[in-house]
Amino acid sequence: MATKTSTNLCVFEDEYYENFLPLTYTRPVFDLRCGMLTLFERIKQFYPKKTKFTLLFREYLTAVEKQKYPDVELNTTLKGRYLFINARLLANSSIPLEGPDEVGLVGKEVAYIRVNTDVLSDCLSYPLSTEKIIESLKNKKIPFKDVKFDLIHYLWDLIYHNGSMIEKDFKSYKKESKTKLPQAVFVVGSKNDLYIGKDVKIMPTVVFDTTEGPIYISDNVKISAHVQIQGPAYIGNKTQLFPGQIWKNTSIGENCRIGGEVEGCIIHGYSNKRHTGFLGHAYLGEWINIGSGMSNSNLKNTYGEVKVKIKGEPVKTGKLHLGCFIGDHAKIGIVSSIYTGKNIGVAAHVLGSVFEDVPSFTFWAKSLGIPATELYLESVIEIQRRTFERRGHKQTQADIDLLKKVYELTAKEREQAKVKKGKIEH
Repeated sequence: MATKTSTNLCVFEDEYYENFLPLTYTRPVFDLRCGMLTLFERIKQFYPKKTKFTLLFREYLTAVEKQKYPDVELNTTLKGRYLFINARLLANSSIPLEGPDEVGLVGKEVAYIRVNTDVLSDCLSYPLSTEKIIESLKNKKIPFKDVKFDLIHYLWDLIYHNGSMIEKDFKSYKKESKTKLPQAVFVVGSKNDLYIGKDVKIMPTVVFDTTEGPIYISDNVKISAHVQIQGPAYIGNKTQLFPGQIWKNTSIGENCRIGGEVEGCIIHGYSNKRHTGFLGHAYLGEWINIGSGMSNSNLKNTYGEVKVKIKGEPVKTGKLHLGCFIGDHAKIGIVSSIYTGKNIGVAAHVLGSVFEDVPSFTFWAKSLGIPATELYLESVIEIQRRTFERRGHKQTQADIDLLKKVYELTAKEREQAKVKKGKIEH
């Protein structure tokens, strides 16, 4: 079959975005992080600059995504020949833009499609259904090919791929360190597996342990005394680290404040865990604040398999160690504790022990005898404005509209959890 050429690439979100809630209430799947990159950044790195990228995802996220990607086509009508790549792909290499019409399958799931858009015209309405795509393209005699790629299915897939992705990314992005190590800073293992960006401030007694993997410290990071970092680990731009331990397989996004003990976690940007407490095998969104002494469990007392509720039903994870999943703008009170495998929703406020999933926009302190109560939307919007302002970030109408939309989308989960309306009882 003749090879056909194109410079058009579309990353599409399919119907399985629900498996990644509450994180995907406020972002498309391709904005989830693993290693040093988001899933979109991971795909994009393998293609030349002249490539024209288009992103297809839930319409209500368009305005906020436009703030992130002003030069990328978002949810537009597609014409011509495209390589379509599933947003759930954990890319390790490029899929050729040029080539014959083809559908790449991982098992029964679509990894990529290379066709003219008129072939997919009956399938491009959102949400994209991979089952519908497969059925349609089979009827149109488009060839199918079994391929070996990693498609993620749940948040814990990202957690458990994180260490290997940091190692791959380190090899791709490592340069000569921009900041010299001061005296009384210790490297255990090879210094070649440590990268320090420019304008990084490191206090004495910091320990970098590269014996099990590399450590990448981005620009403008500040590391206080008595911090130990074990690789593989990634620390994002402008993040501040306070006394504690960052254990292996951890990624921390930009402009975070992190202290205490963190193990095997992925944390998006602008989130705070400034004080003591343990966070293990957890996935956190943006703009989260965690109070002093908060800890989550990542291991059951029975040493049994952790289960996580997805769309209201318990799902076996196959994991012995697994912590919590916290949506954007959540606030976790001091000395709170979160049981294994629990979901904390968008903008939830938590006090005490969390032994069941917490709905979005909910004040949750059941262990203290306080009924679960719905937060006022106006209050959440004002808290977001104040939080943004503290980091020099301006709240936009798109940010406000997103909170309003997620509040509507999550009304049913609050109703099912019997969250009451009105004032919080003390």
